[in-house]
Amino acid sequence: MKIYDNSEFGIHVRMQNFLKLLKKVDNEIYDRFETQKLKPEFYAFRWLTLLLSQEFYLPDVLRLWDSLFADQERNFEFLLYICCAMVVYVDSLIETLLFFFSFLFILFCRLQREHLLNESESHNIKLLQVCVRIRMFFRAFLSFRITLQTRMYIKSYRKQLN
Repeated sequence: MKIYDNSEFGIHVRMQNFLKLLKKVDNEIYDRFETQKLKPEFYAFRWLTLLLSQEFYLPDVLRLWDSLFADQERNFEFLLYICCAMVVYVDSLIETLLFFFSFLFILFCRLQREHLLNESESHNIKLLQVCVRIRMFFRAFLSFRITLQTRMYIKSYRKQLN
């Protein structure tokens, strides 16, 4: 199977095509990754080999796969656009969102610290469930924003095809 790694549809060529697209879309991020020697094998390999099945909830994965498999050429070029959108989106929003949600989470924990130390086990479980809900909300928010960014790249991709 290793002989196919460098073929037209092999994983090495896919990752190189992904890097070319990233350079075209956001050269600043590309340059930062190159400076940091951050290879796509560290982050994009799983995305490309598993078709994003580990990154999103199943209903979202099915929608993505529907679009990927609808491509009659079956070259999965659209997958590269989705992955590129994820990198660009994460870069532009992650610092702000992480700071904001981290601040809220720390504030919540500090406000609830006395309750955690003095309340019953059932009360503490409820507080921890709130923490889990905050985390789930954050994850859903990120998924929603990535979907919006991906739609922008879909429109760009369709314009290139026409």
